[in-house]
Amino acid sequence: MSNIEEENKKLKAEIAKLIGLVAEPNTFGEEYEKYYTMHIDEFREEYNKIRNKENTLRHISGERERIEKRKRGIICHCDYGMICEACDTR
Repeated sequence: MSNIEEENKKLKAEIAKLIGLVAEPNTFGEEYEKYYTMHIDEFREEYNKIRNKENTLRHISGERERIEKRKRGIICHCDYGMICEACDTR
């Protein structure tokens, strides 16, 4: 598993934890108290930070994958909105 996939898994776990902490009170002790007593705006900010990291990693991972496939000739220019000579479409 690549570092990006591992980091992505960690971030998803953090998000699930944040969501769980709100949905199920008194299940995580001190960690729960931290998020439960947070103002909703603080919680949203924390949640968004995690989501932004995840989205950035997903974007980087997707770009790397496209580049690798392009090197092997798997992806055509259609993915980038250019005219593709192979299928003659936009």
